[in-house]
Amino acid sequence: MIAMNDCQESNQDKVSSALLGFGLIKLLGITDNSQFEVIFIKGMNYSLIQNVIELCKEEIIEKKEGNLIIPIEDYLLSLQYFMDKNNSIIVSIFMDEKEKGMNYVKVYLIFKKLKKLFQSYESFKDIKNFCQNNIEILQTKDIKALVILDPAGSPFYSRLESLKGNAAQSEVFIGGFISAMFSFTKEVIGKDASSSLKEIKFSDKTFYLIVKDKVIFTFLVEKLTPLLKNYMYIIVDEFLNEFQEDLKKFNGNISPFKRFDRIINQYCIF
Repeated sequence: MIAMNDCQESNQDKVSSALLGFGLIKLLGITDNSQFEVIFIKGMNYSLIQNVIELCKEEIIEKKEGNLIIPIEDYLLSLQYFMDKNNSIIVSIFMDEKEKGMNYVKVYLIFKKLKKLFQSYESFKDIKNFCQNNIEILQTKDIKALVILDPAGSPFYSRLESLKGNAAQSEVFIGGFISAMFSFTKEVIGKDASSSLKEIKFSDKTFYLIVKDKVIFTFLVEKLTPLLKNYMYIIVDEFLNEFQEDLKKFNGNISPFKRFDRIINQYCIF
C-alpha cells in the first residue's frame, strides 16, 4: 500500500519535479456522445481539457484503461485512464514542458495512488485533497503586479511585487493608472468582445489586459512567456469561477476577494 506522503517531496525536489498542470476528469458515460465532469484542475484551463478529451475520447472509451502521450505546441501531455468501481472512466491529464520532458516516475506514483483511492471513495473530497496536497505546479515570478477591476476602474483585487521604485508604492496609483489605460483603449477593446490579450507598453515593462464578463484583468510583466500567458488565462477563469456569486451582488465590499490569495499563491511568487 502506498502512503499518502509517498508522492510528497522535499522542498528541494519540488521545483525540479513540478508539473505545468494537472486535470482529473470523469467521463459521464461510455459512448461517443458522453460529456465529462472535471473533478480537479490545477495549472490547466477548461478549454484545453475539453479539446484533449474530444480528441482522445473515442480511443479512451474503446480501451477503457491505458495511457496516451500527446505533444501540443510547447507542452507534453500524458493521459492515464482507467475504469473505477462504478464503471465510470477516470482520466488523469499531466502537463509538462516538451523540452524538459515528463517526470514519469512522479506520474506513475500519483496515478497508482489515484487508482487506489477510486476503489474505495465515497465522495470526491478525499481525492481532491490528495490532488491539492500532492500535485506541485511551477510558479512564476514574472508577474510584477496584478489588478482586477470593474468597468468603472474600482479594484476587486490587487497583488504587487515587493515594493520597488515609485510605481509599486501605491495600489491606488496602479489601479488608477490601469483604469486610465483601459479608458484610453476601451474603443479598441469594445470592438472585440472576446477575452483576447491586449498589450500596452509602459517604460521597461508591459501591461497586458484581458477583459471577460465585464471584469478587467491587468498584468504588469517584464517578458511574456508561454507559461505566463497560460497562467494569465487560468487566473481569469479561476477568479470568475470562484467569485461568480460575489460579482453578481457586489456592493463595494472587496473583503470576499481576499481569499483569491490562496489561488494566486499556487501560480505566482510576489
